[in-house]
Amino acid sequence: MCYYTNWSGYRQGEGRFSINDIDPNLCTHIIYSFARIQGNGLATTEPNDPEMYKQMMALKQKNPDLKVMLAVGGWNHPAAPFTQMVSTEQSRAEFAENSYNFLKQYGFDGLDLDWEYPADRGSPPEDRHRFTQLVEQLSTKYKPQGLLLSAATPAPAAKYDSCYEPEVCQHLDFVNMMTYDYSGPWERFAGHNSPLTAQKQSVQNMLQKPACTPDKLNLGMGAYGRTQQLVDPSQHAIGSPSTGGGPAGQYTGESGFLSYYEVCQKIKEGWVREWSNEHQVPYAHSGSGWVGYDDTESIAAKVKYVFQFN
Repeated sequence: MCYYTNWSGYRQGEGRFSINDIDPNLCTHIIYSFARIQGNGLATTEPNDPEMYKQMMALKQKNPDLKVMLAVGGWNHPAAPFTQMVSTEQSRAEFAENSYNFLKQYGFDGLDLDWEYPADRGSPPEDRHRFTQLVEQLSTKYKPQGLLLSAATPAPAAKYDSCYEPEVCQHLDFVNMMTYDYSGPWERFAGHNSPLTAQKQSVQNMLQKPACTPDKLNLGMGAYGRTQQLVDPSQHAIGSPSTGGGPAGQYTGESGFLSYYEVCQKIKEGWVREWSNEHQVPYAHSGSGWVGYDDTESIAAKVKYVFQFN
């Protein structure tokens, strides 16, 4: 299951990644990100989204088994539209009907709820229960019509438990665990973006929930790293003191963040790659620059862990 962000096509030069660059046989599901909440319905976020939807659906001509879903929300989506939409049984029912029509209009196979997060970041405590009511109503509407329903959820156990009721899983086809961003430039130490040790703890917490069976859980793996500026370049192990995020990448343009291909470029330029046996992940450093990321070796370790549940 792979996410495609609608802003990646705006990057310059070799950093640009358009729908035409997608291998339609690489993923079983592609989630187009993001739509937004407008009233009690869905709306596009970019003027060219409808054309991008068409291009995405054209991938099915090369892989008829491919499922294409639409994500709504994201980190930058305000809480208020979600809160208004879930506020009453009627508003939720209208969203179920309107979202169903939107998905059918553009040919999507389902909806991924990426509300970050119910009962948090400006969302009142009541939204925790209202989210459960929402997914129950959406499931009732979608499943008889063959539409999929998933939710992107935070990885830390305390965060998940404060935002979602235990029974949420029973109404979802998938739970897309955001098992990354465990650490980042908001901290003052070089913490890794997605250590396997932390991911295992997140999975164990989810498996304790009703209906959160392994076949419903997707372990999130980010194709990027989080950067830090080290206080002392000679202290570069995971957990070393830092002063905040590193400079923006050449293509992604965001402080504290480097895409995998930008990390690879850094290593070609002389950054030293290290490996954490404890966390089963790599990190790289040069001078005060530091990045914790995933590569083929760490992804293989995570896949091996996931296969234990088959």
